[in-house]
Amino acid sequence: MVLIRILYVTHSSKKGGAEQSMIHLINQTNLNRYRLYILCPPNTEYLDEIKVPVELISMNLNSVKRSFGIVYLYKLIKIKRIIIKNKINIIHANGWRAPWYIAPMKYLSNCKIIWHHRDVMNSRLYNNFFQFFLTMLYAYRNM
Repeated sequence: MVLIRILYVTHSSKKGGAEQSMIHLINQTNLNRYRLYILCPPNTEYLDEIKVPVELISMNLNSVKRSFGIVYLYKLIKIKRIIIKNKINIIHANGWRAPWYIAPMKYLSNCKIIWHHRDVMNSRLYNNFFQFFLTMLYAYRNM
């Protein structure tokens, strides 16, 4: 059976609620159907909590406000190469920074894009613009 390849992408090396949720998703994945990859910063502190085999890809995802331009484009090209090399089918952008790097992949690859965020966003950019780049959006809101 051909395995579906999922790339989880996160900007945070520290564990918070979003990272805990991602760890649970990864640990509960059916490995008979999926092969998992995680793109995260070097020295990510919570990787020992992932109990299933994942291929680790180290990369810092800097603030787009501070690194928009050549550095941002370089990272997009690097991510695109990772997708091609590993034949990724689904990209799971975790948190609020990852979609800046992953959203363009909807048009630069054949991947399905999932954005999983847990923050209240009162931004038209997040609420209206990013939807055109996503296959699916998971959002949690504290009531």
